[in-house]
Amino acid sequence: MAGRYGSAVEIVDRGLADVEDTGERWYEAELHRLKGEALRGSRNEAAALAEFDTAVAIAERQGAAGLERRAEISRSLKPPA
Repeated sequence: MAGRYGSAVEIVDRGLADVEDTGERWYEAELHRLKGEALRGSRNEAAALAEFDTAVAIAERQGAAGLERRAEISRSLKPPA
């Protein structure tokens, strides 16, 4: 909401690096969804859609229906005008 999309992407990337370092994948799908939201805010729709797809695939693989649905909803929303 503050328009600091680049900073948001950097923070999420750090979280994703922690996922790789620790092997703890509880919120991996949500991190990809949040990265997609930040990329969408910075008007990079193609990259945002790729992150949403990744989030859906991870959540589906993990059986995390709630996180899968959140990513599907984010993917279905129209980018800001």
